[in-house]
Amino acid sequence: MNSTKLNSIKPLTLQRHYNKLYYEDKKSLSVIKNLNKFLKTFFNYAIKEDYILSNPCIRVTLPIKKTVPDEKDDIDPFTLEEIAKIKKASKNYMRMIFLLDLGTGLRKGELLALTPADINFEKEEIYINKSLKKIKVFDSETKYHYETVIEVPKTKNSIRTVPIPKKLIPILKSYIIRQKEKYLSKGLILKENEPLKNFV
Repeated sequence: MNSTKLNSIKPLTLQRHYNKLYYEDKKSLSVIKNLNKFLKTFFNYAIKEDYILSNPCIRVTLPIKKTVPDEKDDIDPFTLEEIAKIKKASKNYMRMIFLLDLGTGLRKGELLALTPADINFEKEEIYINKSLKKIKVFDSETKYHYETVIEVPKTKNSIRTVPIPKKLIPILKSYIIRQKEKYLSKGLILKENEPLKNFV
């Protein structure tokens, strides 16, 4: 998939890549699932920005783990080379979110619900108090649609403060400043409680 144009990536392209990672490169199922989650978020962003029309991850079937007695699915993190490639390929919002995920270990919903008000640069920490989720809303007994909502965590332990690695602080600051400038150029004011994912 090196140097592949965004609009040429099809479900079959990803399917072959995942199959190769699992069956030939012997990557664990957890690595492939994490990669698929990351790519799904990236392609959703690309759809929002009108680069592509549909998300190819949706129609991909992940490899099925073989059943072996007492087999454990060990965590297989990204290698330094893989991280470097993703950092080089991602830009703006996706780059910031990816680096923040690597540096803090926040859950996907927590990352997508972050607002400037949650980030304390003086104390170098992030206050986690909400999470973004997609919920199924029924219009009738047979029809439904999905809505994106921000919810307060159900457990007290999920509400917490997380330290920000020092190397990420200038990246976060720079990103937020650029977004505020973009808002001002359109005659708008960026709200401190607006999720980072909604920045233009």
